[in-house]
Amino acid sequence: MHYVREPVGAQLRYFVQSGKGQILACLLWTSPGWKIAARDQWIGWNRQQRARNLAIHRQ
Repeated sequence: MHYVREPVGAQLRYFVQSGKGQILACLLWTSPGWKIAARDQWIGWNRQQRARNLAIHRQ
């Protein structure tokens, strides 16, 4: 189990099944975290850049 337990924010889940209905995989996409200091520093985003760039990823 993931240490956060449950995903936060918008979610899109897909289950991949075989032709016989057996579940082969589960895919989960979630919305990006709004404030992640380590990510923002690594990318080099300031506050305004973060707001602009995360808005692009929400579309």
